[in-house]
Amino acid sequence: MFSLTCRSASQLRAAGALGSFPGAQRAQAMPTCARARLAAAAREAVQRLSRQEPRIEHVNDEPSRLQMLRFARRVVVQQATTALAQLDEWIAVEERREAERRRGEEMRPPPAEWLIQYGLNHTNVDAVHTGECWAAAESGRCRPVTRQQALEALRQQVPACVHCRPDTALGILD
Repeated sequence: MFSLTCRSASQLRAAGALGSFPGAQRAQAMPTCARARLAAAAREAVQRLSRQEPRIEHVNDEPSRLQMLRFARRVVVQQATTALAQLDEWIAVEERREAERRRGEEMRPPPAEWLIQYGLNHTNVDAVHTGECWAAAESGRCRPVTRQQALEALRQQVPACVHCRPDTALGILD
């Protein structure tokens, strides 16, 4: 809804609503019929003015160089703040990952010194390996054992791995 406060008295006078009426203080001193005529004339003026294109007066369309520089500074500060917040988030995520990796390494049990490789049916014992044997790692069918269990398996004629030679490392030679 259009408000009378948006238009100045000179604009209403130009539209014919106020005529020679100078201000609002005198409107209260007027007789009721004159006030009614004034209100009707104001309504007509408002309708005429609302049909017209609104004019913007005394506005400089070009911002000054100083205003543009201040605006550019605000934009740069906002973008830098956003970028720093994102970088801080990335750093925090990476620190959490690093802490989890270190915790995982600390909790990991030490590698087994001796391994026994089982057959496909998981009951037959196929070979005895040292803990660093590459062939045992590739088979995926090895379980860690103690030194005593590896010695016992070799004594029961379980073959020693030909690559890592656990019988030599255990001191048993045929």
